[in-house]
Amino acid sequence: MHRPNPGTVLVLLALLFAAGCATTPSDEEYSSLPPAPQHPPGQTAEALDAPWNQPSYATGGQGTLLPVQDDLLERIRAGYRLPRVQNSRIDSELQAYVSRPDYLDRTFRRGTRYLYYIMSEIDRRGMPAELALLPVVESAFNPVAYSRSRAAGLWQFIPSTGKHYGLEQNWWLDERRDVLKSTNAALDYLQYLHRYFKGDWLLAVAAYNGGEGTVSKAVRHNAARGQPTDFFSLKKLRAETRNYVPKLLAISRIVANPQAYGLQFGSIPNRPYFSVIDPGRQVHLGEAAKLAGISSNDMFALNPAFNRMTTPPKGPHRLLLPVNSAETYRQAMLSGRDTGTAPAGEPEVV
Repeated sequence: MHRPNPGTVLVLLALLFAAGCATTPSDEEYSSLPPAPQHPPGQTAEALDAPWNQPSYATGGQGTLLPVQDDLLERIRAGYRLPRVQNSRIDSELQAYVSRPDYLDRTFRRGTRYLYYIMSEIDRRGMPAELALLPVVESAFNPVAYSRSRAAGLWQFIPSTGKHYGLEQNWWLDERRDVLKSTNAALDYLQYLHRYFKGDWLLAVAAYNGGEGTVSKAVRHNAARGQPTDFFSLKKLRAETRNYVPKLLAISRIVANPQAYGLQFGSIPNRPYFSVIDPGRQVHLGEAAKLAGISSNDMFALNPAFNRMTTPPKGPHRLLLPVNSAETYRQAMLSGRDTGTAPAGEPEVV
């Protein structure tokens, strides 16, 4: 990757700040900390004023509809399908998470922006709901997380894998940080790995971290010695990959029953957080935020792919905006306050 110029660095720093801020929702609306005066339990979904009214359904393993869930975390719990494994490595990772309630609190505050879309795509594809929690392990739901191996975004794509799955990376934008495109690319990759490992989701998740070649080699090593080839029996894996699946299973256990670990997970409304709107031309992100009536932090947190303060001259110009704010932005364009921008159609809620 080329060395970023100072303009890029400034934007990335702004993005990092935005992702680390709990601008929405407020402390009164969400907390994963134990109940205390400074961390009251979250409100129920019914208490939150939202403009949408279409219920969402979780799908069972055979595509059957499960009851409507008002709380997105309940919807995730209802869709659990990964094997229930007892292993000391899971216990160790679980204790590590439980010992850092502030970290979990920050992580799930950020995740409230993205989880509805992620879970909707997982349901549509009939995948295990635990996979919606994989960004907790990968990036702590920081959309501009960047690793030593040059992996970026919620799903931590390295440059080569990102390009393979159609994620553009250029001077103007890095689609590894695009909320919609990176989510769909990650789920495409996980589905491929699931087929590659003949329906074994734990091996597929391990390969998402370590690569299918590395995990296949570890499977062959055990098979050649007459040893079990399930994930927890594999020996020829690097430490990061050995701990990766236990991390996902540990956070899944915590989400399944946070009270058992002294945690309080506030309700996350099971409704779209953002809408998609296309202004039709190049726009300045700061000006778009003002027109939408949102902070620059919220604009950057939902649109982290852009390396500059504007969308690319030739597009894409698509913006993600909080549901209420999308209509505010559209009305501003229709009224002519956004001079030079063609009127857009109805925002698409996803």
